[in-house]
Amino acid sequence: MVKLTNSAVILLEALLIKRGAQEFGSWFQDAVASALGTMASYRGCYTNPGAGQPDIIAGGTGFEVKSTADGTVALEGNYQAIRTHYQHFKLVGLRTDVKPFPLWVLEMPKDPPTRVTFKRIMDSITPIDPALNQELALRLSDVLVAAGTSWSEAKDRNAARDVLKRTTDVMVSL
Repeated sequence: MVKLTNSAVILLEALLIKRGAQEFGSWFQDAVASALGTMASYRGCYTNPGAGQPDIIAGGTGFEVKSTADGTVALEGNYQAIRTHYQHFKLVGLRTDVKPFPLWVLEMPKDPPTRVTFKRIMDSITPIDPALNQELALRLSDVLVAAGTSWSEAKDRNAARDVLKRTTDVMVSL
């Protein structure tokens, strides 16, 4: 578990209040994909709108992105089948019921559980990926702060994605 910067949390909280939990989750997923795309090992990753696939795909790594207001997410449906298609499968979780919003990046086992509860100390079944956990928190905070209210106040998700793309294009070129 790591914490995002206060500035990033303020933007996320404003977005959650304005858009509601369902739409917030989609926008957060886009922000995570943008942040991952600034890392050399995940450059070229993309969001996947299709059902039955990870939210974000980066080569042999699939990412499922979840936000929760009660600390627990259900991994229902075909997670077992999805997991087998990727060498690495990560769960990115954000709790919105605790401030500042804590972030987790978990390495999912070959046989993923049906529920994950995000807590300060995770168990051995769903271990934290410590390096990616730290790096994603830094990159995500940087992306959100650089995008600012142009992202959180965008008129719709497509406009917000455009802001994220412009922001990360500049960040990657530096």
